[in-house]
Amino acid sequence: MDRASMEIFDQLDKLDGEKNGMISKAHLKKWISSSAQELNSFSLTEKYIPGNQLARLLSEYDENKDGYIDVQEFEKLVQNQENNPRPEVAKLLQSLKTAAFAEVYKLWPPPIFLLLVSLFQVILFCIHAHHLRVQHGLEITWNEPAPQCSMLIYNPYRRREAWRYLSYALVHSGMGHIGLNLVIQLFVGLPLEMSHGSLRIGIVYMCGVVGGSLATSSFDPNMYLVGASGGVYSLIAAHLASLTLNWKEDVVVIRQRFRQGKLRLAKSSTLFRLMRLLSVIIYAVCDTGFAIYARFMYGTGNTGYLAHLAGAIAGLCVGLIVLKNRKKENWEVYIRVMCAMFCGTTLVLSIVWNVEGDTIYQKYYKTNTTYFLPADLRQIHNCTYYGHR
Repeated sequence: MDRASMEIFDQLDKLDGEKNGMISKAHLKKWISSSAQELNSFSLTEKYIPGNQLARLLSEYDENKDGYIDVQEFEKLVQNQENNPRPEVAKLLQSLKTAAFAEVYKLWPPPIFLLLVSLFQVILFCIHAHHLRVQHGLEITWNEPAPQCSMLIYNPYRRREAWRYLSYALVHSGMGHIGLNLVIQLFVGLPLEMSHGSLRIGIVYMCGVVGGSLATSSFDPNMYLVGASGGVYSLIAAHLASLTLNWKEDVVVIRQRFRQGKLRLAKSSTLFRLMRLLSVIIYAVCDTGFAIYARFMYGTGNTGYLAHLAGAIAGLCVGLIVLKNRKKENWEVYIRVMCAMFCGTTLVLSIVWNVEGDTIYQKYYKTNTTYFLPADLRQIHNCTYYGHR
């Protein structure tokens, strides 16, 4: 059996939840039958095998009638088709290939990363709201105030406190700010986490947050940062990365069902992936247009749009590196290598600039003026609070 066919068998072997060298015939029937009608409806010709032929062919190649297709039986199926082509077997193999590289949404283990991050953000928002009301007599409104003196906010006067480059994502300014971020974060991120796993999405999210703060510190050194927008935009761009890596394979989505144990249902995702692509493009165009409009009409404002842009770039590049690539092709490997080189180079340059930027700036422009705001590491007991996002 050739390498491509063996890869299909291995993928199908894993899909039933237990890699044991056998493919469950019941699972195959469920995956293919539940998606074939929809898949055929998107094609001018019937590419996928109908249910009546499916059961007969699976029984034909399940020679020992144990309810599973083992590697020898699968190899015989492939070889018989190569030596004596049959249209219905070709459709069966096409259906098996589609199911093998389908996108799988796993409900267990649960998508714990984004749920925990969202919970921490809500808890900290409530703590800050209570502090502002009790200690400063300020009520939380739709847009403000931001807890400017928080130990978590990114404060340009306290750039040396390295944790702020990440922790600012846990703090928000106003009910509208946290509400919008949470809705988009969960709506956009949970499907990705169910498909690619918590570890991969955690890396993408945190890289977007850190990328947003490093870019803002480097190019807009007077800007305070608060909110998870860098991470949210990295999740939005990660959808584009996932579509790029798996466009050919994303014609079927397989989702778990708790009530049927490990059994999963397959559905056509042809329309869904087009909607994902369109929504990412529309959101990016609208937000970029609004940022340009706000910049030229009202000046810089207090919203860190640079963090949005940097988070999106980080999400796209890091997503292309770490997200699942269900069927690898040569051009995808090249893209991953290029993205890894770009991310590594950008990270090193950003860190060097944030550490030595003042020295480099003074030497280049021959001035005593510093590029960054002067460090202020005095202990904070009280300060003015106002809206920065």
